[in-house]
Amino acid sequence: DAERLPAIALAAASIGRKAKLHVKVDALLGRLGVLPNALPGLVNIIHSYDELLIVGYYGHFANIEDTTDLLHAQAQIDAFESAIDLVEPVPTHMSATSGLMTIEQSSPRDMVRIGIGLYGIYPSAPLARSFSHLDLQPALRWVSHLAQVKVLPKGHPVGYGLTYITPREMPIGIVPQGYSDGYDRGLSNSGEVLVRGVRCAVLGRIAMNMFAIDLSAVPEVRAEEDVVLLGQQGSDRISAEEIALRTNTIAYEVLARISPKLPRILVS
Repeated sequence: DAERLPAIALAAASIGRKAKLHVKVDALLGRLGVLPNALPGLVNIIHSYDELLIVGYYGHFANIEDTTDLLHAQAQIDAFESAIDLVEPVPTHMSATSGLMTIEQSSPRDMVRIGIGLYGIYPSAPLARSFSHLDLQPALRWVSHLAQVKVLPKGHPVGYGLTYITPREMPIGIVPQGYSDGYDRGLSNSGEVLVRGVRCAVLGRIAMNMFAIDLSAVPEVRAEEDVVLLGQQGSDRISAEEIALRTNTIAYEVLARISPKLPRILVS
């Protein structure tokens, strides 16, 4: 918006370069951006700064992932195009992954903003069904290691709040990840992880930086072995969609909440 322009211009001038701007048009979304009827006025103000250069206009769809009714999306396109018809032509973009799969699949604009699709994740279950032929493959695995393996006697509590009591003598493993790392507390007593390709249930509450799992199905494992919190191991997979379903959220949140402090390893 106009109030921010002096600071942008000052920053550009301080390094002797023009600031290249993509101007967001708030076309029936109600979030960031300039309303369509105010776009020409803002563009005139931007043009008054030698340090600023408009290189794009963009909008964002409000209701396109979980519906087959594209009426609102079309209304957004109409409002967006009516606005940019009043200013000089530069590249435009509207679609993230979901928009490219639906309303702009046959005639995309100059650019698209592929987000969750780059992770090999579908934006929603309806789009996964409609576009299964794309065969997106998840690109992310979240792997930890067993910090400790031990056997608890029958009737022993596991974790905070005494929410799980062992019904029998039980081998358990301690995984050094928790809600501070982005592993949702809602997975307490409901989540599953993979150890040697076998599903192992989360026992008790997820703590800040650790949780316990049931190793009854793989009693021979030892400390330091891999634990897959998200992704494939063997023939099984813990998906972002599965975690989202267990925690009453969406795959976007599952992925976005993985702590940036965790190390990333890139493999080809």
